[in-house]
Amino acid sequence: MKRILPVLMVLCLVLSFSACTNRSETQSQPTQTTAPLSGKTMTVQYSENYAPFQGNAVVSDVARIDNQLLFAGALEDKPLLGLAEYNVSETGRVILSETASIPLDQAEAPDEAEIYDITAGGDGYFYILTGNARSSNSGNFKVLRYAKTGEYQDQTTISAFKDDTQNRFALCVDSSSRIILMGKDYTYMFPWQGSPAGKQVLENQYFECISLTSDGPVLSIHNMRMDGSPFYLVDPSSGELKQLNITNPYNPAENAHVR
Repeated sequence: MKRILPVLMVLCLVLSFSACTNRSETQSQPTQTTAPLSGKTMTVQYSENYAPFQGNAVVSDVARIDNQLLFAGALEDKPLLGLAEYNVSETGRVILSETASIPLDQAEAPDEAEIYDITAGGDGYFYILTGNARSSNSGNFKVLRYAKTGEYQDQTTISAFKDDTQNRFALCVDSSSRIILMGKDYTYMFPWQGSPAGKQVLENQYFECISLTSDGPVLSIHNMRMDGSPFYLVDPSSGELKQLNITNPYNPAENAHVR
């Protein structure tokens, strides 16, 4: 069954109403009374559906740099990459170009048999994490680097990483091209063309996702007890995890600040 990528746009229309000017005149002195300007804001929400790939392809992920969207998906267990440009019309509607197919570097190679994650790096490149098919995973992975316009640039290999994948594997790249790998309950931070090092592990909880911010990569966790903030910052200088005391979504009354 084809999966469709929903895009939600919020359009705010500001309607200003001004009252008519009333003028009264006397023979001795003209006077003018103007009603104050009043305003009203109305929010309209809408959604649109897009199918970046043809056929019964499954869309698994999307990343954005400027107005370029990189899509990842699969068709009959074969990985797909596509690039499209989007613009917003004067009326607030999204206009998406036709998706251009992007080939993997070596699509037939075992360590490019599956796309695990894609991300927009803080250095202005797209990154694709590929690996072996899950049924025959030997622990070898690649991180492919692409220009935001879709041209292949470079790659780095991560070897013999099987024991640490644990069915959850995600990628983040900062402005210095340092790679942060997120596993089920751990992170590694290492330079481009380097080897995973500086492992950080959380006990009795596991990571859900990772996202790049201006302060560094931030990870969200799943904690059944919810007795603390569900967000951790990866320190850009050391790679260590630092818990952020951000308002718990289950308890909006908490105050947010960084420990």
